[in-house]
Amino acid sequence: MHRGFKTILMMIMGFFSIVLTLSVSLVNQHRWKDNLITSYMREVSLVEDIIVNAVSDADKAFQMLDSDIEKKMSDYSDRLLKKYRENPNVESWDYQALKNELDGMDIYIIDDTQTILYSSFTKDVGLNFREKDGTLGPFAQLLRERLKGNQFVADGLDQETNTGKLKKYSYVPTHDHKYLIELGLYQENNPIFKSFNFLEISSKLKEKYSYINDITVYTTSGKAIGKSSEDGKSLLVADENRPIFQQSGP
Repeated sequence: MHRGFKTILMMIMGFFSIVLTLSVSLVNQHRWKDNLITSYMREVSLVEDIIVNAVSDADKAFQMLDSDIEKKMSDYSDRLLKKYRENPNVESWDYQALKNELDGMDIYIIDDTQTILYSSFTKDVGLNFREKDGTLGPFAQLLRERLKGNQFVADGLDQETNTGKLKKYSYVPTHDHKYLIELGLYQENNPIFKSFNFLEISSKLKEKYSYINDITVYTTSGKAIGKSSEDGKSLLVADENRPIFQQSGP
């Protein structure tokens, strides 16, 4: 009987030992999981901060150091406004010749439906900036306001819709507010962009952190900077994400 009691006691102690070991293992696993998640979230936050700062630095650099280009765009816009007063029949303009005169800047004529009617960049002729259902999205609304205004405006870095290439754009309304004259200049060879290339920073972060599948920076109009869709056009925010994108915008 003594031997039987001893055997039962050993079995009970063994059982509790196993339970204790499993409990400690589960607690340690939970702690390890929490530490892993905390570390992951910290690194994700760090990556986000790096990208946001890189984009912000690039934008500030363009604003501070790109004044020469904006001055040219303003002067060329004044030249086109003068031409419009002399010949408001924009259909008759030779846009390729005008592009050559303006140091290779593309010219776009946008009407009050936010549609490009004429351009030296023929791929964009007919391009409409409204939403698919015809409503005014944020960018189309901005173009409408600029058409009604009286100021020359130069934007920062943007992306060509039909090619995905980086461009700097400017806008000025005609005196009768019938058209918005837009100028566009490619930025790939701009030394400022090369010095503050956040696309290159994004690529290096993807290589460093294996869990990062992709990093995408969008313009305020919903175009993914430096990325193109399968048809070669600028990659846009997915339709299902558009409402959230618009809510998070400025």
